Amino acid sequence: MSRALDSMLMRSACAIVVVALTAVIVGFTETGSPDGRVVVELKNGESIEAFCGRHGLTLVDSIPGNSFLVEADATRLTEASADAAVAATEPDLPLTVSEAAILSPASVAFLDPAIIDVLKDSELVLHGGNLWKKSVVVQRGIRRINADDVLRLADGTGITVAVLDTGIDASHPALVGSTIPGFNFLADDTNTNEVSDVPPAIIDALRLASASLSSGVLTRLNPATVAFLDPAAVSFVKTPPLYFGHGTLVSGLIHLIAPGASILPVKAFDTSGTSTSFRVAKAIRYAVDRGAHVINMSFDMDQSSPLLAETLDYAADHDVILVASVGNRNTLVSSTYPASHPAVVGVAATNTEDGKARFSNYGPAVKVAAPGDSLISTYPAGLYAGIAGTSFAAAMVSGQAALVRSKSTAPAADIVRRILSTSEPIAALNPGFALGAGRIDARDALRRR
Repeated sequence: MSRALDSMLMRSACAIVVVALTAVIVGFTETGSPDGRVVVELKNGESIEAFCGRHGLTLVDSIPGNSFLVEADATRLTEASADAAVAATEPDLPLTVSEAAILSPASVAFLDPAIIDVLKDSELVLHGGNLWKKSVVVQRGIRRINADDVLRLADGTGITVAVLDTGIDASHPALVGSTIPGFNFLADDTNTNEVSDVPPAIIDALRLASASLSSGVLTRLNPATVAFLDPAAVSFVKTPPLYFGHGTLVSGLIHLIAPGASILPVKAFDTSGTSTSFRVAKAIRYAVDRGAHVINMSFDMDQSSPLLAETLDYAADHDVILVASVGNRNTLVSSTYPASHPAVVGVAATNTEDGKARFSNYGPAVKVAAPGDSLISTYPAGLYAGIAGTSFAAAMVSGQAALVRSKSTAPAADIVRRILSTSEPIAALNPGFALGAGRIDARDALRRR
């Protein structure tokens, strides 16, 4: 393996390998919040219309509780911040999903033969009312947390899991019937189908690539093999690089573990995998008010946000279980947000042998760990993908939380304590890496009273 390729692999936070899109590298996208936008909280009784009128500001959006997103040039915003009506201000901070896929024929990926065997599998089984690839249902990550045999104990029926992400392809055969109507905070409508965000040529190219790879090609791949996308099958690469499929991947794992739960898709991230703190805060509040029992947040940022903290407190006060990924930079983290919020279960990723996944962050922000490497989940256009990242470890915990909550009337905080107390200690396998209470165990959490 060349040093250049080895370096590329180490810089990748995780890899997404679509059933036959065999060359996808994942990286991080960093963008600033929109120029001239600030979050303003007004004192009780103050009028936002009067405030904006005094300073020539444009009201962009609002959240119940006196929080407003306003827009103007820097001079006007500075003057407005000194107004006696202002209780607090903060920037509209950028957020990214914890993994962002860049589709390009020049990208490369090193494929695990075990993943390829699963992607080649054509046998289907009925699981929770949907048809899945059999090898996906019994994959190692699912077996590691003992989730492959818990449906006789619970399946998540009656529980709503909100997925704050890029949307979902609810027409995937394994996901049909799993969702309830959600909301798109980018378009301000109810269309949460992430397939509609990209040109039809992309979906056609995905299906073509899936159909065009022969079993002989797949058989020859190994971790030291570099596979390139067939440019003829992916003519869409002339468009800018996209982040695509994250919400469907996350939702698939949740539905795989808790097939009786309902997924509430809340589209808060665009096709580049980015959002802002204001949009996410509004999305969290929406999920709470729609009756979500669990909220999955597979995203992270380095700065804390008073607005997000206030919104997470609102969710906790409404007895919602909050789960978030801690990120993929192989770094000790204590304040990554929202995972480090006291009411949030921050999740690190482990590999199939209970070691810290090579990319996963670790440290005080982590409350628990879950498998996040060498996983398979649903991908748009009816496909499956090999995935790795703390986003997907968080999805495993959200699925487990749905299972436990469907069998218990205990408060959310007690259910979280049960998840942590029944986790498998793995500190001895991970010296120097703080991974919270250990690796989750779905079966033990359901059995514990």
